[in-house]
Amino acid sequence: MIQDSYSSRDWSFLISLVERLSKQKVGPTTPKGVPLNYQPMYAEALFNLGKQTYEENKYKIAGKNFSQFIQLFKKDRRRPEALYLMSYSFLLENQTDAGIKGFQELVTKYPSSKHTSDAIITGGEYSVKKNYGKIAIFFYQQYLKLYPKDKKVVQIREILAKILIKEQLYGEAARLYQAQSRSKLADRQTQIKAALAYIEVVEKHGDIDQALPGAKRIRQIGRKDHHAFATALGLEARFAYRGKNLGKIRSLEKELEKLDVKLPAVQQSLGETRYYIARLTFVPIVNREHNLTIKDPQAAVLKYYENFQNNRKSFDKVCSSGISTYCAPSKLALSNYSLTAIEAMEQVSVNTGLDDGSINNFKLFRNQYLAELASLGKNLEESAKDLADKGTTTKIWKQQIFSNTKEPSRFEKYINGI
Repeated sequence: MIQDSYSSRDWSFLISLVERLSKQKVGPTTPKGVPLNYQPMYAEALFNLGKQTYEENKYKIAGKNFSQFIQLFKKDRRRPEALYLMSYSFLLENQTDAGIKGFQELVTKYPSSKHTSDAIITGGEYSVKKNYGKIAIFFYQQYLKLYPKDKKVVQIREILAKILIKEQLYGEAARLYQAQSRSKLADRQTQIKAALAYIEVVEKHGDIDQALPGAKRIRQIGRKDHHAFATALGLEARFAYRGKNLGKIRSLEKELEKLDVKLPAVQQSLGETRYYIARLTFVPIVNREHNLTIKDPQAAVLKYYENFQNNRKSFDKVCSSGISTYCAPSKLALSNYSLTAIEAMEQVSVNTGLDDGSINNFKLFRNQYLAELASLGKNLEESAKDLADKGTTTKIWKQQIFSNTKEPSRFEKYINGI
């Protein structure tokens, strides 16, 4: 009967007959009573019925037949296709975990199968949907390993890098972005995008010097992309500032000034670079004079005022090209420094032995500078707070701005006269 069912391709009957004989522990025989080697026929019945029911959209039955085939016939050449169709059947029956597991087995055991590529893509997509990060990583890493010259590699790298970041595997993500930035399969814009992503990941989770290769790559391929180039120059400025390399920072400022300053990225990097220049060129007030040794008190007041104005020029430039995250902190720094200059001026006095007119004239002279600096300091303070409230700076800077500026204003008494 098994042979007849096989000849007539009645796969369902052949399978049920074999299963019934198996339960009865009876071995099938030929009409002459010779033991029948039914395994090849049984294998073909399971496989063909699986394909037939799959094509008829009867995925539950298809999955069952393929599953039996896979369990019983581990060396059959059709096993990769059976794994592939079984996994799809499970997915289409909303048995996602079973489907993903089947694809994993196919990829692991049969990497050279013609079905492996699609199994990786599908397994990866469903793993992402189920938030199975590590399994998705397995699939996409296999794709990069097995098909390194395939055009889909570019897209796979981007997908995989995002998953790696989500799984906090930042080093692996950075290596992928670096590879993408140099890949001949990727177009120039994709390479630039990858170099920017490399910079972001490495600087955020590593160190500035480790991110510099990303900036170097953008210098090679992204000079015409002013957004990317400005971002790279900003990174180089941060690195130079760490080493207090004023000359390098000034040269970066000149490069940035040649870019389209209407672009936010250019404004950001230019503001950052100028903030570093202001910090490195800042000349602090050194109040070494004792009142008894001051021969010209008015000259001392003017010296402090001029010192402030000279420093102010550099800090004012931070906001001159547009609003960056460094604009508010530069205003805060200048506001704080105006108070330092005020306090230094306040210490200057004239010899009490002078006549009342001379003493009053000096106080009027000094107080006009105190009031001017106080008014300026207050305006800078309010501007810094306003910019911070509008979200133009970082959370850390915002905290510092509001912790340094309290009500009532520290400048009021100087504005109103001491």
